[in-house]
Amino acid sequence: MKGDPVDLRSPSQGKELEVTYRNGDRFYLKFISDIQDFECLQGRYSVNLCALREHLSFPLTILEINLEIAGAGITISPSSISLPGFYACNIISIRSGVAIEYSSNLKWRNL
Repeated sequence: MKGDPVDLRSPSQGKELEVTYRNGDRFYLKFISDIQDFECLQGRYSVNLCALREHLSFPLTILEINLEIAGAGITISPSSISLPGFYACNIISIRSGVAIEYSSNLKWRNL
């Protein structure tokens, strides 16, 4: 794994991946495959999902993404996205290539 993580956790079932770096960056993915019906989905998330009901087929597998880039003010969680000059909450993306496009003046480096 690039970037020399201080901790890498991936349980044997392959449903989670967590990577932590010395500088405070953190990346965590979790697949949730026990969403059997609309009521189960609605109970998991606080946003009103009624408008999406007709577009969903159950059972569902959901990918929850958590990302924190320390010092850059970038945080992504299942409930919100926070970027310098931008904050959004209760976003759900279905069959979408890009939900949000954001450009910054940050200098990225490949490790």
